[in-house]
Amino acid sequence: MKTVIKTTTILTLVLFLSLGAVSQVSYDTDKSADFSKYKTYSFLGWQKDSGKQINDLDKQTLEEAFKNEFESRGMQYVKENGQMAIALYLVVDAKQSVTAYTDYTGGLGYGGISPWGIGYYGGVGMGTSNTTYSTYDYNEGTLIMSCYDENTKHLLWQGTYKGVVQAKAQKREKTIPKHIKQLMRNYPIEPLKK
Repeated sequence: MKTVIKTTTILTLVLFLSLGAVSQVSYDTDKSADFSKYKTYSFLGWQKDSGKQINDLDKQTLEEAFKNEFESRGMQYVKENGQMAIALYLVVDAKQSVTAYTDYTGGLGYGGISPWGIGYYGGVGMGTSNTTYSTYDYNEGTLIMSCYDENTKHLLWQGTYKGVVQAKAQKREKTIPKHIKQLMRNYPIEPLKK
């Protein structure tokens, strides 16, 4: 019975992790903006010191992923005064997931004719249940990228990516570019065909 409970708990945790890996992406666009006129961009930096929540290597990986996405759309990075200014904002929240599995045993008995041929017998018993709780701690990250016209300071496009932060640095190095690509799918200019 304990093996069944452990197996079910592990399967529930794996299901949670696979669902938790599904990210949420949202965006907002100024539909009157002509995005094709923006040929250069620069980073404004991490807003409200939100970059302090991650290490320098992760910041570099994020910025490189954005550079790759913009360059694939024909835009060139310049250190200052690009036609488009990119602001990044990050929030990392500690979260906890709780799962429960209840195993029921016992209950109604069975009936039949007594072996002596006299009467009918049956049984009703008390059932028991055992509930196992499991908790899983994880970090959820929300990254907001805002694109402004450098001259007018007008917001042109904003994308938000929310998902579970990978604990291992090696995994983040691989997953960050994939997440940024997923976020940038909604950007009004598509990547140039090679």
